[in-house]
Amino acid sequence: MLKDEPITLERYEAVSEISEIAGVLDDAYERACSGEFVCIPEKTLAKLAVYARRLQVHIVNTEREFDKLEEE
Repeated sequence: MLKDEPITLERYEAVSEISEIAGVLDDAYERACSGEFVCIPEKTLAKLAVYARRLQVHIVNTEREFDKLEEE
């Protein structure tokens, strides 16, 4: 996304969900480090998996775009 490009509702919602997931994971990590047993909700893990996969695809596509620009 370009700096001056307006953010879409879909992207805003995705960023909000990712922030929520990050908060849950950060809290779980802190509790686990203090020796507490931690359970992460299945729904949170499912969302994390979806966003991780999207990020992976985005990185691959970006690398391909950079490779094309370097070839030119």
